[in-house]
Amino acid sequence: VSRVLGLVPDYRDTSFDAILPAVVDSSVDLGMSSVTDTKEREELVDFVTYFQAGTQWARRPGTALGPATA
Repeated sequence: VSRVLGLVPDYRDTSFDAILPAVVDSSVDLGMSSVTDTKEREELVDFVTYFQAGTQWARRPGTALGPATA
């Protein structure tokens, strides 16, 4: 995102509980984490879904294990 906007990112490690308050009080421009989008949180900040992950599984070759029986 920063490259597209011509900005230099300033990454900061912070506790999960501090992310949304930092966005709300404008001490950061945005926060990124696995944050569940809830009605209560939507009242504080805007959400953008940028990543979707599904369930993955692996099996040894030759086994009958499949997604329906895993």
